Amino acid sequence: MADAIQQTPRPTNESKTESAAMLCAATAVVAYISTIAAELDIGLFDIGTAGIVIPFVSGSIIDVAVAAWNDLWDESEEVGWLEAEREVIER
Repeated sequence: MADAIQQTPRPTNESKTESAAMLCAATAVVAYISTIAAELDIGLFDIGTAGIVIPFVSGSIIDVAVAAWNDLWDESEEVGWLEAEREVIER
């Protein structure tokens, strides 16, 4: 049974890769929104009060980025996998 576990290991960096991708995407969106906000400030776009929404959208994206960043350091999923693997080996 232990051989089967060693032959098909779970990728150790799977959740870290997903979190890093989310963090990169959120950073790109925040940068894009910041660019729009800067263009609004210098008057390239005249959209009136629609610019009021920008801080709220940026804040939501930053919350997603922070959650993704925190998930990079979350070891609970890996600990659960190791405990399940240990139970199989003990059987």
